[in-house]
Amino acid sequence: MIRRRGLPPGSLLSRLRERRPRFGVVLSAIIAAVALVAAAAVWALVGGDKFGPTEPGRPTPVGSIAGSSQAPSAALRALVRWAGHTDRTFHLETRTEVTVGDRVVTVSSSLDHAAAAYAGIIDIVSERRSRHVEVVIVPPSTYLRETDGPWRSGDAPQRSLDPFAGLTAATAAADLGLETVEGRLLHHLRIALLPVDTTFGPEVKDVVYTSTDFDVWVDDVGVPVSGTFVLKGIARMSDAPVQPTIRSTFVFSRVGAPIEITVPIESPAPIS
Repeated sequence: MIRRRGLPPGSLLSRLRERRPRFGVVLSAIIAAVALVAAAAVWALVGGDKFGPTEPGRPTPVGSIAGSSQAPSAALRALVRWAGHTDRTFHLETRTEVTVGDRVVTVSSSLDHAAAAYAGIIDIVSERRSRHVEVVIVPPSTYLRETDGPWRSGDAPQRSLDPFAGLTAATAAADLGLETVEGRLLHHLRIALLPVDTTFGPEVKDVVYTSTDFDVWVDDVGVPVSGTFVLKGIARMSDAPVQPTIRSTFVFSRVGAPIEITVPIESPAPIS
């Protein structure tokens, strides 16, 4: 459930909406979450295209799908149906580690999802700086604040933090069979999606993905329980060859539970 509350005239949020272009740069830097730049610092990130190639005219392999010609299994069809429900709800804990050369950025998030809206916290840790961010995304708007600071408002990010955004029956996928995971018998699915933003910052050049694997474990009715994502690539940074990697883990809970996403209210405050 999504609850919208009106903004007081002249409030910080309503006034910041008049400055969205500048706010959008800051927002992309935080919501993109898994991009990495060199010495310029992590916060110069830009939002990425979830499905596009890394260079015009150069293909990007998405998914290493063994036996993708097989007929979709019942578990895979059930996951696709679940992902297509416009009113689905779930909680998701995600941890993503991005490595380029000797630089590492870790992004952890704990988010409630309700339809296209989601809200929760994102923690970004690097050797240079760390950030704790609260976010509320109710398309077409985002509300954000850092470490108990003032709420700010801007446009929703380019891509959703829902890892199944874009999943359809036409998506290449395979059922790799039943596996016991923490005492539960689950279906191991491999899906040709990029569940996190795979854009790297401008200091990481000539990026080519050499492999991506998004693995999801679901129960008999297609409800996701956990997942992993691994991206490997080749690139250049500071004129030296590097092998960037992205590794993510996903833990799902409260699937189908009542979840309410509430737009924050902010008292009038001056813009610094």
